[in-house]
Amino acid sequence: MNASNYTPMTHAQMVDLLTLIANSDHRKPSADMVTVWLMAAHTAKWRAHEAAEAVKQHITYSTEYMKPAHITALIHEARRADRTPMLALPGPAPASDQTRDDAKAAFEVVAAQLATTREARWKLRRLFAMPFSLKRPRVRNSPDDERRRAEAAAELARVRQNLEQS
Repeated sequence: MNASNYTPMTHAQMVDLLTLIANSDHRKPSADMVTVWLMAAHTAKWRAHEAAEAVKQHITYSTEYMKPAHITALIHEARRADRTPMLALPGPAPASDQTRDDAKAAFEVVAAQLATTREARWKLRRLFAMPFSLKRPRVRNSPDDERRRAEAAAELARVRQNLEQS
């Protein structure tokens, strides 16, 4: 609500509103009641037409004894509903293999700039793991990788041999 277009409810408007309420729940409006309700209206910045609409909504859909807080809640609800909803754009289409490879290459460049040690690069990859990075495990064929595979195979053979002997 823009403060520049807010006009406080008048005493006469509140009397009219309480008359409408009294006709629905048989309360007996008094000068004190008008003062209290007018105070609530000014505090919550009710407009006369919003308050009348809120009373109609409450009379139609609620069985509770009407209080100023009911009117305030209904006015705030109506104001939220009147705001222009934000529209979401559709999500992007699924990435192609080429796009995934390009993104992974770009990530590797950034990771190399951020991390200077092998351990740090590994942590970055795990932290920002993308589904495509797990989709196709790549077999490395460097001499160091071949040596590690040979050591792992030898260790596995030793464990199997120990199991067979026990």
